[in-house]
Amino acid sequence: TVIEKLSTNQKYGVGIMVALCAMYVGYLLTATIHYLEPSDPRLKEVFFGNEPWIVLCNDGSSIDDVFEAVSRKETGVSFGVLDCDAELPSKKTTFQRLKLNAAVTKPAMFFSGYGRDPKQLPAKLLRNQYVFRKEITALTRLPAVKIKDTTKLYKKCLKKGNCALVLAGGDMDAEAVRAVNKAAEVSPQFSWVILDSNSYKLRKPSEKDIGIRKYQGSGHNRLLLLGENNGEDGSSLSALPYLGAFDEENVVAFVKGFNQSDTSLKQIDPEALAVMKRKLQHQYRAPSSSPTVNEEATILPTAQQEENRRIATARRAERELAKRAAMDAEGGDFIEYEGGDDEDDDEDDEDDDEDEDDEDDDEDEDDYDSDDEDDEEEILD
Repeated sequence: TVIEKLSTNQKYGVGIMVALCAMYVGYLLTATIHYLEPSDPRLKEVFFGNEPWIVLCNDGSSIDDVFEAVSRKETGVSFGVLDCDAELPSKKTTFQRLKLNAAVTKPAMFFSGYGRDPKQLPAKLLRNQYVFRKEITALTRLPAVKIKDTTKLYKKCLKKGNCALVLAGGDMDAEAVRAVNKAAEVSPQFSWVILDSNSYKLRKPSEKDIGIRKYQGSGHNRLLLLGENNGEDGSSLSALPYLGAFDEENVVAFVKGFNQSDTSLKQIDPEALAVMKRKLQHQYRAPSSSPTVNEEATILPTAQQEENRRIATARRAERELAKRAAMDAEGGDFIEYEGGDDEDDDEDDEDDDEDEDDEDDDEDEDDYDSDDEDDEEEILD
């Protein structure tokens, strides 16, 4: 055969060539970078979907070494390359469509996913793999959008139809983060959003009317599932609050068992549910003790105490007489105006309207008890 006729060195050379070809084929098969075209139908999902993506703005002629190396090591994110200067079907470039800055230091790059608005990433992340992977870990820590007003609630949650709203008691601990991550993994149909309960709350209807557990401060996480229900009365959302322990096993089981078609669930108007600011509770500050441990209290004799009280009473009486004399003097110079004019009447009408509006706002305020609802204001968009 041909192989048998080759010399020993030639055989070694053929073996090396075969091994290199096999390695190259394996390299191509394990490639994890998606080369996207401006007309690619996947772009809508890449830009605005739930799956996390990191996209490098490049015409594909050359790929940054750090970007390529990290794309082979990170399994929870999809990596893509797209010519962001090319025109999309909308006649806009990717820079224009996503409102990215095209004048930054090249290469330009952005992160998208979890229903968030695409976020432009600095080119300095590509200096080394460690920095780049550390940023990816931070971006993908929670598969959710953080919201703090009614506009974001509607856009990122209610408008989506199926939404999981986490009412977080401040920064979530590791156990709560694992619970959200796993629950989001098994429920791709849900858009996950997080509202900081330490600063904000729900209204129209209130959290109490929805059946959500009462807010108990930092570290207390709650969950509300919302599912689209197109009934005879129009589009509404079926709401089911979670009342169990906020751990991975129980939260995942709750999400899996959600049935938005259950007629017993409370129905919510997606255009009415709103976010309002939570009034911060004033902390009680205990009075300082007096005297201190190094001081002794000075106790005045009884006669001296009586004399001090008499002097204080006399001074109050003098101040009161002076105030009354001043008021009488002002009253003698006062001339009462009769008749009025149209401008004054208009001002009175405006004051009456403002009073009525204030009364209506007061009637709308609703919460678990009167101690929690004093003068909270709705965040208007």
